[in-house]
Amino acid sequence: TMSATTLTLEDRLAHSKWLDSGHTAGQRLDKTNADLAGADLTGNTLEDAAFAGANLTKAKLVGTDFSRVDFRKADLSGADCDGAEFDGANLAEALLVGCSLSGCQFDGASLAGANLSGAQLQGASLINADLSGVNFSNANLHGTNFTGAKQSGMNLEGASLKDTMGLV
Repeated sequence: TMSATTLTLEDRLAHSKWLDSGHTAGQRLDKTNADLAGADLTGNTLEDAAFAGANLTKAKLVGTDFSRVDFRKADLSGADCDGAEFDGANLAEALLVGCSLSGCQFDGASLAGANLSGAQLQGASLINADLSGVNFSNANLHGTNFTGAKQSGMNLEGASLKDTMGLV
């Protein structure tokens, strides 16, 4: 059987065509509940794709565009996502334990109930994001921007909060 840990060129081309055509041609990338542990998706444009419930543990997602992607209950623990874009994405109840998220953009994203304990979020942007009930325990939040975000019930125990903006 083919390894589930890669996206085929066909997958990526079909998704690009779907995006470029305004969703009239090609096919939306749907990896719901897929096993993509350790996958290398670096630098791909995967906006509007579906990864709900997917296993992306220890995946390489550096600089990938995940705008408006469905990551509900996905597991990205230990993944390297530095510089990735998650604007408008749905990461509700996702696991991002120990995830490297330096400089990532989560503007307008939902992370309600997500677990980001021990995550590295230096310089990340969480503007207008839904952070209700997010576990940021022991996370590095140096220079992270929380402006306009929903912040009820966040766990910041042991988190590094140097130079954060917009925390309430």
